[in-house]
Amino acid sequence: MRAVAVLAAAALVTAASPAEARGCAGLVVRSTAASRMGDATLIWQQARQPVSARNIGAVLDDGRWRLIWATPDEAERGVYFFRQAGKRGLRYADVWGGVIAPGDEAGVAKWARGLTSGGPDTRTVRCFIDTVKAGR
Repeated sequence: MRAVAVLAAAALVTAASPAEARGCAGLVVRSTAASRMGDATLIWQQARQPVSARNIGAVLDDGRWRLIWATPDEAERGVYFFRQAGKRGLRYADVWGGVIAPGDEAGVAKWARGLTSGGPDTRTVRCFIDTVKAGR
């Protein structure tokens, strides 16, 4: 009986998050200490929000857009949207803060798609919404 409980707990720990299970595969960036430091620096330099590497959370990247979950030292947690601007590299577009209430998905998707250069593609926006709703 104890072995069954241990196996069940292990399955829960290793299972994909709800967002990953809904089509985020290939978008979720597995972070390292160096990548978290780079993301924290990016947020500080472009969004003017001091954030430490330990306060960097989930990261989605589709090659055109990078979405970084972070909790700045002097603000609440948000999702920072950066777009790839060719030779200029990643450029800050906007930040999303808060939750997404049931029924608000279409409005949030419209906001995200309305960002600079047409915003992230539909799959990335869907993953962003799923990840926020999952509480990550």
